[in-house]
Amino acid sequence: MTNRPTSGFKGRNLTIGGIFPMSGSWAGGQGCLPAVQMALEDVNKRTDLLTDYMLHMDYNDSQVCARWFLLCHATNL
Repeated sequence: MTNRPTSGFKGRNLTIGGIFPMSGSWAGGQGCLPAVQMALEDVNKRTDLLTDYMLHMDYNDSQVCARWFLLCHATNL
């Protein structure tokens, strides 16, 4: 049995990664990123989930290019 903090202190960091289309011809990540950040905040506030961990996220811009995507996938059809 492990000791779990009861005061809400989370001593270990757990980092997840994300790639979001923040720029380019379809910048849909601008709507997705805030939702993911809000979810991380919600999980971090809870004392009954991942009690020893504080979630963090590192993310990058995929710089989506719809034309490139279509060209790549058209050759695979």
